Amino acid sequence: MNQDAGNQNYESDETKVMRLLEERPLTIENVAYALDVPIERARQLVEELWRQGSATTLDGMMFSKIFPVGRRQQTTFNSQARYTLTLSGHFHLHPIISGSANG
Repeated sequence: MNQDAGNQNYESDETKVMRLLEERPLTIENVAYALDVPIERARQLVEELWRQGSATTLDGMMFSKIFPVGRRQQTTFNSQARYTLTLSGHFHLHPIISGSANG
C-alpha cells in the first residue's frame, strides 16, 4: 500500500490547501471546489495560511515579494485574489531538517 496515499487521508485541511497552492495559484472558490467544502470554510483556511505567512496573493508584483525592501506588506485579506504558496509554506510542507542528528 502506498504510504503517502494513506497519510493524505489524515492531513489537516490547512495542509491540503497548501498542497493545492503548491501546484498552482487558486482563488477561494477554486479551493472550495477542490476540497469540496463551503466557500466560507475555504476562505477561513486560506486566510489563516495568509496570516501565518504560508500563502500570499498573486498580484503581478512577484519581484517585490521576493525583495520586499521599501514595500508595505498587505494588511487586509483579499478574498477575490488568487493565492499561492510562499517559501515559508513550502518549507512547512517539505522540511529540510530531519528529526535525527545521527543520520
